[in-house]
Amino acid sequence: MENLTAEKSMQNEQFDPEELLHLAVKASNADDIDKAMDYLKRAISISPNDAKAHYFLGALHAEIGMFDRAIADMTKATEIDPDFLVAYFQMGQVYITLNDVDAAEEVWKALDHLGEDNFYFLFKRGMLNVMRGNYEACIKDMKKGIELNNTNESLTNDMQRLLVKAEDALALEKHSTGATVTDISSAKDSQSGTHTLSAYQQSDNDDD
Repeated sequence: MENLTAEKSMQNEQFDPEELLHLAVKASNADDIDKAMDYLKRAISISPNDAKAHYFLGALHAEIGMFDRAIADMTKATEIDPDFLVAYFQMGQVYITLNDVDAAEEVWKALDHLGEDNFYFLFKRGMLNVMRGNYEACIKDMKKGIELNNTNESLTNDMQRLLVKAEDALALEKHSTGATVTDISSAKDSQSGTHTLSAYQQSDNDDD
């Protein structure tokens, strides 16, 4: 046991937390999830108050379907850094994946102060609208949010896919009373569980 502890300590000393984060991103891009998670946990063991490491670990937990842990990790990230906008946004997406719209709305209240000139605010409101069947309002928010978002291409791509689904749902609704797109609330392409760590690594710039 002492040998294992010493070995782990030597591994941690080999890289600093920032290096471990970059290694985690690289491992995730290579679909080596277990190695990415190991790097992140090592980073956290060195720097327990590293908000980005907790957030990225949450993104990986969401990716493998461990949503409770994803929420716990992202909650920890926002406790450490209350201005970590992408963590709030992603946590809300996890709740949407779980079809818990009320919980998503509660988490996303942290984005309300951003107002209608911010893409995070517009995207979260658009997602709430689509979950409630307000397709026209969703489409309006998504289009404006996509126009405003010039920093996070991955997020724009996700929201464009959701925009198409909302447009399809609106077309069906107009031609058939009560018709909806049944997979609109669970479409994997628009949920946090599908992203690799690199998908939102621009988050530092986004939060400025």
